[in-house]
Amino acid sequence: MFVFRLIATAWLSSISLSALAGNALSPTEPDTSATLRIRYEWQARLVSRGEFADVTSIHHVTEVVCPLFASHVENISVLQGPTAEQTAASQALEEVATRQISAISQDDISSMHALQRHMEECQRKGGSEATCGMQVMAAMQGNPQLMQSMGEMATQGTSERDTAARALEAAAGSFQHWLNDDCSGTMTVNDAIQLDDPTIMGIEPPVLTHGSAAIDPNQTLVAIETDLGRGETRYRIISPTAQGFTRDAGNGNAARTERGNALPVAVLELGPKPGPISSGEHTRTIEGGTLRVSWTLVRN
Repeated sequence: MFVFRLIATAWLSSISLSALAGNALSPTEPDTSATLRIRYEWQARLVSRGEFADVTSIHHVTEVVCPLFASHVENISVLQGPTAEQTAASQALEEVATRQISAISQDDISSMHALQRHMEECQRKGGSEATCGMQVMAAMQGNPQLMQSMGEMATQGTSERDTAARALEAAAGSFQHWLNDDCSGTMTVNDAIQLDDPTIMGIEPPVLTHGSAAIDPNQTLVAIETDLGRGETRYRIISPTAQGFTRDAGNGNAARTERGNALPVAVLELGPKPGPISSGEHTRTIEGGTLRVSWTLVRN
C-alpha cells in the first residue's frame, strides 16, 4: 500500500551515494538527443551436405537511423541486471524495513489504514499520487501518536539499518542508458538458391529473392549503456525485419513475397568497449560467410 511504502522508504531516500563521486566518466545531461546510423551486412554462401549440393547465396544490406536520448543515471545495469552484491544489499535493507514496520502497534496500523483510505479516496476523485501523498503526509503530521511511533521506529535498529545502507551504497553502480523508441530504414536483399535436382540433367537454374523494402515500423533496435564508474560502454543491437521481397517463380513454386532479416542472429551484445558512447563496428564469422555491423553516432 502507498502509505506503508511511504513509511518504509522515507529513510531510504536519504541514503547518500557518495561512492559514485569518483566516476571515471561524467554523465551526459539527461534527455540529450543523438542519432545512431547503423549499417548491417550479411553475406554467406551455403552448400548443403550430402550427395546433392544445393547452393544458397545470401546478401542482405540494411541501413537504419535510430533517434536516441540519454536517461538519468541509474544504480543498476539494465543490460546486465543487478549484481549479486546489489541484490543481497537490497534484500537486507528491505528486511530491516520490514522488521521495523512489523513492530508497529495495532492502533498505529489502524491509523495507517485510515490514511490509506484517505489516499484512495483522493485518487478516486482524480488527485495525482503526488498531490494525494502530500495530503496524507499532512494528515500523518496531525496525528501525534503516529508521528511519535514513527520517530521511535526510525531510531530503533539504527545500527543494523546503517550497516545495510552502507552495504547498498558500496554496491551501487552508476549507469547511463541511451534508449530509442523507433527506427527507420531500408533493407536490400539479393539471395539465390540453386538446387541440385537428381531427376534433372545438370544443375537447376537459380531462383532469386530480391528487392528493397522499408524495415517494419515501431522496432526498438538499440539499447546502449555506459558504466560511468568503469568508463566503458555496452551496445545491444537488434536485427530488424522487413516485408516485401520478391521470390521469383522456380523449383515448381509460383512467385511470392517474402520477409527478410537483416542478420541471421536476433541480438548482438557488443562490448564492453572503452569510453563513452561512440561510433564503432563489429565483424563476425558465421556459417558460410560473415556479418558486419557498423554504427555512426551523430550528436544533435
